[in-house]
Amino acid sequence: MSEIRNNPEELLQKIDLKSVVFGSVFFEQYNEAIRLGKIKDHHFLHFMMNFMGLIAFPFIAKPLLKEINGLNEVQYNEIVAERKALIPVWMDAMMAI
Repeated sequence: MSEIRNNPEELLQKIDLKSVVFGSVFFEQYNEAIRLGKIKDHHFLHFMMNFMGLIAFPFIAKPLLKEINGLNEVQYNEIVAERKALIPVWMDAMMAI
């Protein structure tokens, strides 16, 4: 994660992320949902920041979260598994705002 923050140019040289994201079927579906009024028209970056945070943060902060909550590895993995089902629900709710 620190490499992404400190040296994004190296990653961007390896992968054309802009084309990957903005050329994706998902991005087309996102724009279509806006056009049809199914979701609010917010900047796509808001969606990406929320989505990436919901997915990446639990892994970045895993040692802290486990310690604060007194969880072992198995218990933490159970929470992460629950989260897989909850993230789409949360994303739907965010896009409706």
